Amino acid sequence: MDKIAAYKKLDRIRDLPTLPEIAMQVNRMLQEEDITIERLCETIEKDQAIVSRLLKLVNSAFFGLRSRVNTLSETISMLGFNSVRNVVVSVSVIEVFAGKTGDFDIKSFWKHSIATAMTAKKLSESTCIGNPEMCFLSGLLHDIGKIVLFQHFKEQFQLVMDLMSRQNITFMAAEKEADVLDHARIGAYLTERWQLPRSLIDTIKYHHLCGNAVSDQDMLLIVHTADILSNAFLAKTKNRKYISELDQTAADKMKTAIRYIQEWLPSLAEEINAACRFFMKEG
Repeated sequence: MDKIAAYKKLDRIRDLPTLPEIAMQVNRMLQEEDITIERLCETIEKDQAIVSRLLKLVNSAFFGLRSRVNTLSETISMLGFNSVRNVVVSVSVIEVFAGKTGDFDIKSFWKHSIATAMTAKKLSESTCIGNPEMCFLSGLLHDIGKIVLFQHFKEQFQLVMDLMSRQNITFMAAEKEADVLDHARIGAYLTERWQLPRSLIDTIKYHHLCGNAVSDQDMLLIVHTADILSNAFLAKTKNRKYISELDQTAADKMKTAIRYIQEWLPSLAEEINAACRFFMKEG
């Protein structure tokens, strides 16, 4: 199937995952300039499961608060608007795909996605480049197209997996070799339908191709780097071959953080494990 035919097939798929209305509303609201805690509370309180997750997060070891936070308004004040959006969208996306992936290794997929998200946030904070919260969300969703590729383009997905195994190459390199519509473009297509910010859509679309002009070049470079570092240092089967795919511009911009990676990696790994337990309801 050529790429034009693949895009046409995407347009025809009626059961492509959609974000719950609550997540769509929160995302739209946080792109407004006059948003208030009161308005955000009114929207989020329509979904008590989300309220519960937010309260669980703010009272978790992530924050180490001396006193317990019991209200949604306090939680939003503590987390900030962008962190609240991250939780709402992240939890919604993970639950949207729960139980609908057949023999796709969804657990490993989300572990890598969360590791990339946490690494992207760390890189943003340590380099003072980009918006840490948006880098987190972009990192979490950067590979979302792989699930759609598996669900709706099974032959192409299997071809890519076979090429990866036979030639010992990365998923993206195998997609290029197979000349299929790649997961990054599928992910961009999906997140555009979800009405997520353009900077996030661009980052997902080009996270393997940093040379493209995008609306937020810094975020693209950070997520690109975080993806590679996650595969090379944090994955269950660590593989340094991914380092060779690090874009030179990204390497130059992140060189200080990368140089001292062994110093901050252990604490980041602990934070990633805690994030996996929270978002994936482990433990």
